[in-house]
Amino acid sequence: MDYRSAARKLPEATGGEKRKYYAMKSADKLDAPDESVSMGTKRMVAVMIGYVGTGYYGLQIQEGPDGLPTIEGEVFKALVAAGAVSEENAVSVHKIKWSRTARTDKGVHALRNILACKLVLSEDLVAAVNAHLPPAVRMFGYARTTKSFNAKNACCARTYNYVIPVSAFRPLGSAEEVKARWSAAEQGELPAALQWEGEWEFSDSTLALINDTLAGFVGFHKFHNYSSGIKFGQHQSTRNIISFTAAAPTVVNGVPVVVATVHGESFVYNQIRKMIGAMLAVVTARGPPSLLALSFKDHSIRVPLAPGEFLHLERCHFDHYHETLVGHPRLDFDDCDSAVEEFRANFIHPAMVQSAPVMEQFMTEMEDMFDEVAALARQEEAKDVKRATMARSVRLEPFEYLPSGDKARLRAEIELWSE
Repeated sequence: MDYRSAARKLPEATGGEKRKYYAMKSADKLDAPDESVSMGTKRMVAVMIGYVGTGYYGLQIQEGPDGLPTIEGEVFKALVAAGAVSEENAVSVHKIKWSRTARTDKGVHALRNILACKLVLSEDLVAAVNAHLPPAVRMFGYARTTKSFNAKNACCARTYNYVIPVSAFRPLGSAEEVKARWSAAEQGELPAALQWEGEWEFSDSTLALINDTLAGFVGFHKFHNYSSGIKFGQHQSTRNIISFTAAAPTVVNGVPVVVATVHGESFVYNQIRKMIGAMLAVVTARGPPSLLALSFKDHSIRVPLAPGEFLHLERCHFDHYHETLVGHPRLDFDDCDSAVEEFRANFIHPAMVQSAPVMEQFMTEMEDMFDEVAALARQEEAKDVKRATMARSVRLEPFEYLPSGDKARLRAEIELWSE
């Protein structure tokens, strides 16, 4: 298919839109979706799968005799059994250019995760593969892609849901008590831990506090405290959260829950679970409101790791891929929505409800963070005093040789330090 010729035939398209249309430069770089291709031909495809992560050691396959059970291991065996992978390529996923969009961790579920690989196509491929998969792991569909398609690189964003039982939001104290306790903690005089007495029910103010806390994660931040083995100065610690919101409570299998939805470009290991843990610490008065702001700074702080059983990948986004390859099969898989929702109701939700005791134990064992955060706050205050002292001692004259832009920036920084 000549994408240049096709683009010129679009009179309503702008120059930019035409460039996007044939951005792959030439048809020889495309595994073009030719309907005349006969079944039994090997082609690069994107495969959409859903699964319950309980009982598996994450998504990524562990090859070799000592490999632990994973979701990809189940899918690869099913593809081989269904004849979608030849015998000579059945020794390793690398033989078929395997890649994945989101590498979910142990116990984490997914509704629309995308795998990419070269498969031998057949009319009943989806049904044949599902016949060799356990009920809690499903292949929903597949779509043809470019020859060089890589699921991770083509994905521009991911959306995850975290389903939280309403009972987890029961606070240890009122807003006034939290404010008084934090004031005392800043002075190094931490009183006894709070303990809520009497009845409590989820209210609009609770939902507002949840969303105000989650909004603190939006934008570019240093998430070194939300993973392991990453330091403040490393570039991989910086991540962009596009949106993070919680919906009003709903009932899932008889249990009232709040669904928190996070949309981001990419995430480091355990980041979402720790963001949920930090939010729960703040909302339930186990940590002060300043916890989030301090966690983004250059020091280490313990952030609670929420259980993985309540997290699931909702959707992967390929906006840039779709803009670049206009006319190529989209990877939204909208025709699979009914099957996905049925899988959600029959497998994802029941698995989460059965894990409710895990969340109760997590909230019970979550440690009080006021003292630790207050100590870090005092350290930051000392740093601010030192920076202000240094700023006041700096004279501008030695920097007059600098370019005007640098001088203006330097003056602005010194004024900021001096405030």
